[in-house]
Amino acid sequence: MDERSPKDKNYTPRRASRKKAQQRKIRRMVTIGVIALLVIAILAVVIKFAVGKGDKKKGGDEPKTKVSKEETTVDPNAPVATAKVLSTGDVLIHKLLLEASADGSGYSFDKHFRAVKDEISAADLAVANLEVTLGEGNYQCYPTFKSPDSVADALKNAGFDFLVSANNHCYDTSFDGLKRTAKVVRDKGFGQTGTKADLDQKDYEIVDVNGIKIGIINYAEETTCAAGTKALNGIKMAAEANDYVNSFNAARMDEFYKDIEGNIASMKKDGAEAIMLYIHWGVEYALTQNTNQSTVAQKMCDMGVDVIIGGHPHVIQPAAVLTSTTDPSHKTFCIYSVGNLLSNQRREFMGSACPTGHSEDAIFVYTTFTKYGDGRVELSAVDYSPLWINRYAEGGSYVYEITNVSDPSKVSKNSDGAAASLERTKKLVDEGFKSFAG
Repeated sequence: MDERSPKDKNYTPRRASRKKAQQRKIRRMVTIGVIALLVIAILAVVIKFAVGKGDKKKGGDEPKTKVSKEETTVDPNAPVATAKVLSTGDVLIHKLLLEASADGSGYSFDKHFRAVKDEISAADLAVANLEVTLGEGNYQCYPTFKSPDSVADALKNAGFDFLVSANNHCYDTSFDGLKRTAKVVRDKGFGQTGTKADLDQKDYEIVDVNGIKIGIINYAEETTCAAGTKALNGIKMAAEANDYVNSFNAARMDEFYKDIEGNIASMKKDGAEAIMLYIHWGVEYALTQNTNQSTVAQKMCDMGVDVIIGGHPHVIQPAAVLTSTTDPSHKTFCIYSVGNLLSNQRREFMGSACPTGHSEDAIFVYTTFTKYGDGRVELSAVDYSPLWINRYAEGGSYVYEITNVSDPSKVSKNSDGAAASLERTKKLVDEGFKSFAG
């Protein structure tokens, strides 16, 4: 019932009903308005939150830095990587050296390397020539070598990373000895080439040194033998062993050039950016290279080899920088022989074969490769450390200590011998090393 009295003269039922309808309409409009304002307020909060979250993910209001094209361009002549390779000579375990390495339970050769261990380990890649076969028991020395596996352990402990094994003594214990030596070396974690444990192994190795891929290949000169057969150290090899060793015959050099040319092409196809050849050649105890060594070295230079490291003469021979006859911009650094690293070929035992002491001298040859911004790799530096096998008594035996003789005054034992060794080495190699920089 309407609250107004029927006595009101303006009151009528129709008029009262219309007034109520207007009041309801006003209330609905007010309600809708309030709801709309609430919705707008909620949407504003949601949008603000979403925008703020997005800004935070993107770094908020921090200014964006644009990198110019010039800032991202690599200078093509800027060095981006270097690889310093240490190369050294022959490891030969003669009888007196073997006896000096007996330790009561077997043989340990670690003491002979202790004076140069840090220097070897500091190189990016350290390479030596293993000129013995490895076996178990019944060890043999000159003229055929079979040495304990612990020789390889000592080389690993000293910091060597890679062993080349194609030389005139790699077949001293026949086909089985050749294969076993390669397998033992590889099983002990070395890179290795020159001989093979099996035919799945390539004739070369590609080693990644600090992002620079270096192709390493190793060959040995054969004893003269009939075509189709091989002989090393005067021992005729079984026909089945021919493909297990990289070798060449001085009487058939065209075969060698064809073989190594194919291997160089394969190395480059496999990504090699620089090529190092370790080659066993020349005449024992000769202080200069022969004509065949010079001819082969120039041919290797023409084929694009960057570094040639020679061995076998057991003495150090000169170094030289060669220029390609087909591409004058290409240079090859060659040292014709790096001599021995560890042996008993000392003056007091050599007699007329080498009475001058040169067979006691050793060397670390350093070749540094640099990669530049445009991707090219070049041999950028060469250097050497002069070494001497310093034999002295210790604890009832002998140490054949490989000693750096750059400063003979720092050599506590036999400093006079160290000074003489330094003089011999400098006379042979200084000119060749200096010519690289010149």
